[in-house]
Amino acid sequence: WSKMAVSGEDVHAIWQGTGTTGTPLYGQDGPMLYSHSSDGGQTWPTLRQRFPLIDSAFYAGFGGDDYAIDVSGQNVAIVFGGTSTDLGLLKSTDGGQSWTKTIILTFPIPFFSFDTMFTYLDGDAVVDTMVSTPGDAAVIIDSQGMAHIVYSEFRWFRDSTTAAGFYSPLWGTDGLSYWNESMPAGNGGVHFMETIDMNNDGNLAITEDTTCSLPWGNYRGGVTEMPSLGITSNDAIYCSFMALAEYPAADTTIWKQTHRHIFMTCKAAGSNSWMYPLDIIPSQAVGGDGEFQEGAFPSMARKVDDFAYVVYQRDAAPGTSLATAGTCDQINNNLNPSDIVFAKVDAVTLMGVSKINNNDVFVGQNFPNPVNGTTTFNVSLKKASSILVEVTDVVG
Repeated sequence: WSKMAVSGEDVHAIWQGTGTTGTPLYGQDGPMLYSHSSDGGQTWPTLRQRFPLIDSAFYAGFGGDDYAIDVSGQNVAIVFGGTSTDLGLLKSTDGGQSWTKTIILTFPIPFFSFDTMFTYLDGDAVVDTMVSTPGDAAVIIDSQGMAHIVYSEFRWFRDSTTAAGFYSPLWGTDGLSYWNESMPAGNGGVHFMETIDMNNDGNLAITEDTTCSLPWGNYRGGVTEMPSLGITSNDAIYCSFMALAEYPAADTTIWKQTHRHIFMTCKAAGSNSWMYPLDIIPSQAVGGDGEFQEGAFPSMARKVDDFAYVVYQRDAAPGTSLATAGTCDQINNNLNPSDIVFAKVDAVTLMGVSKINNNDVFVGQNFPNPVNGTTTFNVSLKKASSILVEVTDVVG
């Protein structure tokens, strides 16, 4: 599960050192290792280096996706954290020679073991709910060297209701949080996104069919997750993510589960306000078949210009074939085809973001669009101001 970031001839790579062997390496079941080349990958003077700030003195180990990396010039940022660890930032301002650690979200039970421990925080043997991330955090560095992190929120508990203990994710957990280095450490970021009530009726049109154990596919976290980040030359940040797709007329008769789609949103430089998200998977109304598609695992190109670029996995059935044998996810996905889609999204028109002017004004995409009657859109301003809205027909 290697990750790589490149700036000029500098190549920075990180990966998890034990895979699924279960055999500890350097005292951890899943140490994060780091290599650095300054000549485009020809030589690697920094090879298989451990990070003392997150070694066995701090954590039992990390999962295969519990980290992400970005680089800009001499600034290198690594976000780390999974279900039972802190979420944190390793930052280097000298090209990876020295590092500092900042805890973004503190996990309250050090060295938590799913084999032997329960989520009891205050000694009363009453289960407590943990708030963490499923290991999907994304990081990007702006032109000023500041690191920005987006991660999904995940709630779960483990109690002693069975002899071996019982682990339960709270499947209704929903949402993304945003944090940057100007924000306080330890208590997490600002919640800014969740599954969208597309028709604004106050409810989510999710299947109520009970054929499957879950009304949606089981990946590993909540229902809005797996963010990926891109950035423009003027530090506007774009975020792709996967979330439940509310379609009142969506087809759930085949798979008995609600689909997820890939969405995109963005924010202006210096702002913590994010735009209304855009579903980039086209529906039947515009010539696609989004009502019958599952979209997952988005990965956005770092550079956003007039377009934002993202690849994602597409198939028909929710979930993955790696699920427990006999579940809807495993049965419906096993040996069935899927493909990888490349999407080139107009960052100005499709994302509904105007070019930034001197007043830092952002105008969000209206929804619904087309419209007959009422529509809604967001306007983000640097300061409280009066605005003039002009509505025109298709001929202006």
